[in-house]
Amino acid sequence: ADFKKQYATPLEEIKRFKIFQANVAEIEQHNEKYARGEVTYTKGINQFGDKTDEEFMAYLNSGKLLKPKVPGKYGKLFVPSDKKPAAEVDWRDKGVVTEVKSQGGFCQSCWCFSS
Repeated sequence: ADFKKQYATPLEEIKRFKIFQANVAEIEQHNEKYARGEVTYTKGINQFGDKTDEEFMAYLNSGKLLKPKVPGKYGKLFVPSDKKPAAEVDWRDKGVVTEVKSQGGFCQSCWCFSS
């Protein structure tokens, strides 16, 4: 894949290429595990292939933290009970469904963001 990357200096390009090579090696090792049935998904290279894990996490976590609209309503501890669980729950009735948000559309982690 060609992501048309341009770097400020030749030194930066060398650094990014080394990171890219390490990431490709990790992806290949992971996909070998997939081929052996040891993991359930494959990995592939994307536009973040020249970033370290720390840089990628900093990118993902750069958004503003969301604060609950109703203080104290979220984060209650789970307390085991002898009660039978409900057959279904409509979380809208509980007031815990948030409005639709935008993740920015850059990293293709929609599947994770939506859960």
